[in-house]
Amino acid sequence: MKKYFKYIPAIAINLVFIVWTILVKTIDVRYIYRVGYIGFSNFNFQVNDFVTEFARTELFDKLSDVGLYLSFAVVLAFGVIGIVQWVKRKSIKKVDRLLFVLLGIYVLTVAEFLVFEIAKINYSPLSTPDELKASYPSTHILCFMTFVITGAIALFEYLEVNKYIKWVSLGIVIAVSLMFALLRLFSGQHYFSDVVGGLLLSAFNITLFVALLMPNNVVKEEVE
Repeated sequence: MKKYFKYIPAIAINLVFIVWTILVKTIDVRYIYRVGYIGFSNFNFQVNDFVTEFARTELFDKLSDVGLYLSFAVVLAFGVIGIVQWVKRKSIKKVDRLLFVLLGIYVLTVAEFLVFEIAKINYSPLSTPDELKASYPSTHILCFMTFVITGAIALFEYLEVNKYIKWVSLGIVIAVSLMFALLRLFSGQHYFSDVVGGLLLSAFNITLFVALLMPNNVVKEEVE
């Protein structure tokens, strides 16, 4: 049983996400004519009114899009590393286990995106009857935090640097990711509950990634 203890943080965060999603669908739900139901409506509307009046600009929306594209670049970079290892080592079995774990997290993230595109929980504040935009959870936050933070952890596994430098660097990456989440809120594309959902789901992906890496102390394998 002890070998499963490492999954407790991921399971706990996932349970919190599930509970949060249920609350979003049941607490203070208000119907927006020809758009849909919005959970936590009073609080969400108050935060959105504040953002619209004091913070929302098109620049924030564009910057958050740039951040999303950069996170895709992280995925592409590790994909290229995996392909290069496959070609050089002449066997897919000799590709580092770390890269397979990353691939699994990437596939999981895409699956999560598709699920919530189909099962619409909340609609964007900018939705119209002609253009309904699913906004829960924020997929910008989900992708950025999952891809960038897992990418940073993977990179630190390969770099031969002091562990304190790794922790400080990881702290900076996490801080930047949280700033990105705030930036996405200020873009006006999401309600506050959508941002929280994106943070929770990405935290689940990240803790699951860490748990999956734990059995191997060395993820950079030496191949003849």
